[in-house]
Amino acid sequence: MDFASSSMFASDFANESELDLSSLITPSTFIPFQEPNPSTRTIHCAVAENDGRQSIREETMTDEITKEDVERKNKRAKHREIERQRRQDVTSLFKNLRYILPFQYIKGKRSSSDHVQEAVNYIKDLEKKIKEISEKRDRITRSITHPYSTGVSSSSSYCSCVGDTHLDVKVRTCLVGIEIVVSCCFRHESCLSSILQLLVQEQCLNVVSCISARLHPRFIHTIVSEVEEGIDINFSKLQEKIKQWESSS
Repeated sequence: MDFASSSMFASDFANESELDLSSLITPSTFIPFQEPNPSTRTIHCAVAENDGRQSIREETMTDEITKEDVERKNKRAKHREIERQRRQDVTSLFKNLRYILPFQYIKGKRSSSDHVQEAVNYIKDLEKKIKEISEKRDRITRSITHPYSTGVSSSSSYCSCVGDTHLDVKVRTCLVGIEIVVSCCFRHESCLSSILQLLVQEQCLNVVSCISARLHPRFIHTIVSEVEEGIDINFSKLQEKIKQWESSS
């Protein structure tokens, strides 16, 4: 085969040095490599176009925790801590309540509601006992500071703390025998010993107890004596005898 006609190619290559190819080369921009941010997430979603075709659109969603989320979590944690502390306090209070209540009130009762109800009953019983004791105290105080009722004879003289007679004697019956209440001025400290000496001399009387108290400005002496069987005591005569004995002593 004759390649004589190949001279036309040679002429083209001969002018190769004259060709300028720089306009055909486009400089590239260097893009540095970046590691993916774990807090950034890319979502691919299909979007329908007007002509019925679907196109893929990329949406980027940042998973950064906002300030509102932090406050919400802190609020929940604080609420849980408060509730836990409240439950511990309630449990401790019920435990202390079980130790305070007497055994007869909580016997056979284990629920907290039963313990609360028994605590109410216990308080009511205490209030009732306090009321009874207060009434008893008031009766004793009135019996000492006020004249006796019917059946009790009395002879009194006013305590002026100036005269010679400052004695008030009251005699009445009691379960043991007789009860003698003597009220005297605080200046007469030997009043009790004189009266006891008189009662000892009485053959029919046996002193059982003696209680003394001071109600300013007087002393109150309560003497309980037994009476021999078959002996009748004249209260008026005994009172006068005590007063005369005290006056002469």
